[in-house]
Amino acid sequence: MITPLTARLIVAAALRLLRAITGLIDRWRRRRATRRTLMALDDRQLKDIGLSRSEIPRRAGEVASKKAAPRRKG
Repeated sequence: MITPLTARLIVAAALRLLRAITGLIDRWRRRRATRRTLMALDDRQLKDIGLSRSEIPRRAGEVASKKAAPRRKG
């Protein structure tokens, strides 16, 4: 038999797991979007912003690791 305390602990653990999974998905989506955006630039544009094509995967990962800014309502 599951006690109310045990049930709350299970729910709390499930919520933490769900938050972790959604965080991973969010970072993956940001990394993918950043990589696609940078790959769409030509070499001159990349040079203008101080990047080379070989740096794109690393930079996309750095961007994805940062917390996303809150969206503005408007």
